[in-house]
Amino acid sequence: MKSNIRNRRAAIYCRISKHNDRVPKVEEQEALCRKTAKAAGYDVVVVYVDDGISASKGLNRPGWNQMLADAQAGKFDVLMAQSDDRFTRQTMEKEMLALTCVSAAVDWHTVNEGLINPSTAEGGLRSGLSTLLANYETRRKSERQRQANDAVRAKGRPLAGGDRPFGYEADKVNRRPAEANLVRQAYIDYLSGEKTLSRIRTDWNNDGVLTTRGKPWDIAKVEKVLRRPRNIRRVVSRGELLKRDDGRFVIGQWKSLIDIKTYNAVQAKLDSPSRRLTRQHVPKWLMSGLATCGACGGPMRGFQRTKESAYRCAVHDGQGIKEEGVRHVSIVTHDLDAPVVESVVSAVMLSPEGAVPDPDIKVLRNAYQRLSKISEQRARLLDLMEDDEDVADIRTKRRDLKAEADDLQQTILDVQARNARAALITDAQHALWSRQRRTADFMAGASIFEEAAEVKAGLRARFAALSLDQRRSLVAALLTVTVENGRGRGRVKIVHKVAHDLSAENHDGLNERSALQPAASAS
Repeated sequence: MKSNIRNRRAAIYCRISKHNDRVPKVEEQEALCRKTAKAAGYDVVVVYVDDGISASKGLNRPGWNQMLADAQAGKFDVLMAQSDDRFTRQTMEKEMLALTCVSAAVDWHTVNEGLINPSTAEGGLRSGLSTLLANYETRRKSERQRQANDAVRAKGRPLAGGDRPFGYEADKVNRRPAEANLVRQAYIDYLSGEKTLSRIRTDWNNDGVLTTRGKPWDIAKVEKVLRRPRNIRRVVSRGELLKRDDGRFVIGQWKSLIDIKTYNAVQAKLDSPSRRLTRQHVPKWLMSGLATCGACGGPMRGFQRTKESAYRCAVHDGQGIKEEGVRHVSIVTHDLDAPVVESVVSAVMLSPEGAVPDPDIKVLRNAYQRLSKISEQRARLLDLMEDDEDVADIRTKRRDLKAEADDLQQTILDVQARNARAALITDAQHALWSRQRRTADFMAGASIFEEAAEVKAGLRARFAALSLDQRRSLVAALLTVTVENGRGRGRVKIVHKVAHDLSAENHDGLNERSALQPAASAS
């Protein structure tokens, strides 16, 4: 690193995930950094900002990406931030930053921690510890909030905050009479066959009825309301109906909107195969129906332009209502698909073990671990054969181990065929973390970085090789995607919804999700 710290070129990085009175806003962070730079004699040449983007979720951060590229290009000598955790809360991203800065001879200088040289043992230790502590704090906060919410749900009480459920007052306990009557009549009309979901949607929109977010209705939102277990006082926790120790359902401490018999009859009709056969829409684009319009909350559909494909709000195709003055969203296919693919890869790579609740992941991990032990045992048996031990007995043991290995390989193939998400997550973590554990010290980190890049490239290739249905299933399981008005990729807002440790701040935001239906836009 350069010895003379005076008159060095400084870059400032500012980030905040969302409004928090305990964390200075990006403007305040910049002011604090400029004050520190002035005292140190630095010349501030550039400021990078990621406003409203979490560093815990693996999201695409334009400011962060540009800062790494500029550091590698030698455009500044010192990287500044208000505190070390403003850079990132992810260990892998921190190592990437350290490797980039070491190779480019860039020091770190934060307002809270002071000057750090990441190329030294002390600098690497201080940086690594601060990242581990920040990551620990995020996870502990998530665990405490989850435990508190579990205790509230176990008592049958609604969680505070979040959207008001349609049909209920803001307390989520008492009925809002006008809306409750609409919901009750919708059950009756749909069950009797007098109205379809489409007709209910149209009637509500024509009568000026809006969702609790003030948006027009679409078919998916109407269906979500009819599927909602809270309408019969059932409590949902992480997509499952909550039961007591004796096996009985936890009863919600709020008013019901419909009787259980009618509710169950409507669910059976909604799940009827004959109903599904009447809707043969086959998506041709990755995000068709998965991304939502930031202007109205409706789904976006893919379509072919003269020279390129794009997505646009389905309101342009006759779904929903065009409101005067509302500018519905469209975006070029690549500008949406590219950040979505990167976010899927990040979710797979940065998810700690156990973050994604999928039993197939455990099956694959156990299979890989056992295969590794079988390989070691077979190698030891081969050594014994060379030492003239009981050859017949050794060959029998090796055949038994090979048969077990073949069964495990078949198990892996079966899981990979039925569950692309589990296969990607397990294979990536098996390849990546096993390599990291073999690395003893920070200075060997260059190989970690290179291997991590290889794994990431491999994941992109694996994802691209999946069928469209498998890729869409992965995206739907891992991400919530909204496109805002504007230009370019920066308006694509992506939130991880399954890997809770990557979305610690939002992991309970879907607390009203039906146990019988995948998450849809809020109503």
